[in-house]
Amino acid sequence: MTTAAPPPRDSSLEEVAPHSRAVRWRLWIIAGVIWLSALAANFLFAEWNWGAEDFIILAALLFGGCGCVELVSRLNAGVTYLGGFGLLLLGMMLLAWINLAVGVIGSEDHPGNQMFLALPVIALLGALIFRFRPRGLAMTMTAVAAGQFAIAVIAYVSGMAFIFPMTGAFIAVWMTSAWLFRKSAVGIVRT
Repeated sequence: MTTAAPPPRDSSLEEVAPHSRAVRWRLWIIAGVIWLSALAANFLFAEWNWGAEDFIILAALLFGGCGCVELVSRLNAGVTYLGGFGLLLLGMMLLAWINLAVGVIGSEDHPGNQMFLALPVIALLGALIFRFRPRGLAMTMTAVAAGQFAIAVIAYVSGMAFIFPMTGAFIAVWMTSAWLFRKSAVGIVRT
């Protein structure tokens, strides 16, 4: 009787395993402190006039991100994979927050801001298609960077806004994430 070969593992796994639980707990605590700080600021400062929907969105971004980190940390991912995934999440959360709070193109109500909804869709579809494998996620993040650039070009050509500086910053985040995923794919070894 033959046995199935064990799944590939990330050779950098040993670097993250001992501290993984402590890091995850700290992320949940930081998310809670951020949410509670926003709630306290709403009561302490008159200028900070958030509604219930703002707190719900912030909770969804913070705790949804922590939940994603929990899931990915259980994939036996190494440091580079977790770094790439962390940048992916942080970038998406920051882009969503900026877009909802003040808007990237004009105000938060400008219809051009809806183009940015394509970026998390590209990331999610790529992750699912490539089954969260690092090489596929590297290609996915490159596609997200291309999508970000395409949105900036569309916004500029149509006269909506000049958003190339912010676009450059986000493209740097997406490409760094892609680089980390690529590096993680190289670190996968057969045992």
